[in-house]
Amino acid sequence: VLEEQKVHQLLTIGEYPLYLIPLDEDVLSFELDMVSK
Repeated sequence: VLEEQKVHQLLTIGEYPLYLIPLDEDVLSFELDMVSK
């Protein structure tokens, strides 16, 4: 679909570390090393 619309060259696909985004203000995941306990 993207190739048909000739926009596939405009896109960059990569990874983003989702653990940096707080999903809720009062929830912490203690599975992560970066979280202070």
